[in-house]
Amino acid sequence: YSIHFLFQFFFFIGSYKNGLKNGQGNLTLASGENYVGSFFNGERNGYGVNKWKSGQVYFGTWKNGLRNGEGNLTLANGDNYVGGFKDDEKDGEGVYYWYREPYR
Repeated sequence: YSIHFLFQFFFFIGSYKNGLKNGQGNLTLASGENYVGSFFNGERNGYGVNKWKSGQVYFGTWKNGLRNGEGNLTLANGDNYVGGFKDDEKDGEGVYYWYREPYR
């Protein structure tokens, strides 16, 4: 494991191979976005959890830095999608749950 600080852009704790993020790691971007999971050739690949500063959270599979395969996406407003993704877009079968404020 190595720790790589480039405060203007990102903070990374994890493995490198041939100068690229490889294996398990924890990446935090200057925007506040955080990813914990698998990397291959510098990109998010395999299973991982991504949290955005907005409150949106995705956990599922990645390929070449994009959401691909099965995943669970919770939006900042509480809506939730569970299903397929392809090239970072919802794709194939899935279920979308709309969040509702409880009645008072």
